[in-house]
Amino acid sequence: MSEVQPDCEMSQCTSWETLLAEIVALRDEVVRLRRAGRDPAVTEARVRRLLHDAREAIVQFEVDGTVSEFNRAAERLFGYPSAAVLGKHGERMFDLSGSFAGNFPGWLEAHSSDEGGIHAEPLVVVCRDGTKRVLEVSAMMTASKSPRDDIAFTDSGGSRRQAWLCVLHDMAWDGELADRGLSLLRSATFSIKTIHEARDLAAVLAKACPDPNRAVIGLAELLLNAVEHGNLAIDYEEKAHLRDAGFWDEEVERRLADPVYAEREVEVQFSRETDVIRIRISDEGEGFAWQDYLEMDPARLLHSHGRGIAMSRLMSFDTIEYRGCGNEVEVTIALPAD
Repeated sequence: MSEVQPDCEMSQCTSWETLLAEIVALRDEVVRLRRAGRDPAVTEARVRRLLHDAREAIVQFEVDGTVSEFNRAAERLFGYPSAAVLGKHGERMFDLSGSFAGNFPGWLEAHSSDEGGIHAEPLVVVCRDGTKRVLEVSAMMTASKSPRDDIAFTDSGGSRRQAWLCVLHDMAWDGELADRGLSLLRSATFSIKTIHEARDLAAVLAKACPDPNRAVIGLAELLLNAVEHGNLAIDYEEKAHLRDAGFWDEEVERRLADPVYAEREVEVQFSRETDVIRIRISDEGEGFAWQDYLEMDPARLLHSHGRGIAMSRLMSFDTIEYRGCGNEVEVTIALPAD
């Protein structure tokens, strides 16, 4: 059996999804090589190089919440040397609230995938100097809960174990998407069709706002909603089912190719006024009961989605106003006085 050949070196990879999937694939290859009685040293070295050289901060947590991987980017992000973190509980690095306060392993359990899917959730991280930043945290279980040996992750001694591999992605400061000159933007109109375009545009527009870290999570949430729930007509329950079944990505791609949805666009209008930024997002869907999602619903706290609009309202915007059936929303962000 040949070893996995990564599609690109880490210095060329630009997608955290690609990075996370590549690390997991290489670790699976280590398991297969060991089972076949072959030396996995070369593949293990590739995993270490990916972790070490990654642009994104990567942290691995054991099931009890202790840290077992902490790469150079994580050291830069949090301000801790790896020696001060490895083997210690990782909860001090995250600002959890609600039902997960004091229960970081529970948060990981609720927001990660153990069946190969990758999705991300916003989370507030706490740096060594006490500053807080809102990042996108994608978590994947590196060992399945099922007993199938072919997808289990083993440590260097060959013992089976589970661990969460997390990539912390700072969308607001991704220099490949836009530069800080966007703070000069006065007005613009954009159109998008895909989830990737929604994420990219969120990062670009955030850089035109006074606090990109505050704005980016809410912008991403509203733009993704417009694509997924608006133009592609995937409702809340259907999204939950598709994620649980592991068919989310496939269904999104299928609908994007379906003539019924393929030509639909999300229109985004940006304007900077004297004291406020206004962003209007319109999709071609049939709308939704937006009134049900403006406040945090305790019934959805353990769900993998459904909290984004309420979080956006609390964290990202000064006002949020849905219009008509819900396929148009306008948000405002106050500009600081000169």
